[in-house]
Amino acid sequence: MALIDDFKIAYRISINSQAINSQINDLIDEAEDDLVATANIVIPENPAGKIKGAILLYAGYRWYQTSDLERSKALRASYDLAKKELLMSSKYSDYAEVDDGQSD
Repeated sequence: MALIDDFKIAYRISINSQAINSQINDLIDEAEDDLVATANIVIPENPAGKIKGAILLYAGYRWYQTSDLERSKALRASYDLAKKELLMSSKYSDYAEVDDGQSD
């Protein structure tokens, strides 16, 4: 399932117009750009798990930013937490092998 479809399901959007789809795609692209820039991660072709969740949270935060400020703030807080978790996991898995001088 495409991220746009997941977004529509998550936020109960049933409108299927080109303008709405374009706006949602822009928010998803913006979310991916933010994650790459601030969490130092690579977005896979079909994101899943925490990456997908973070993208949907960011896009939802931006979607509700002008219509439901309280919901937008809650989504932003959740996104910030998800982004921190992704950043920590990328730092944890980023390591360099050290040659200890012993051979097997």
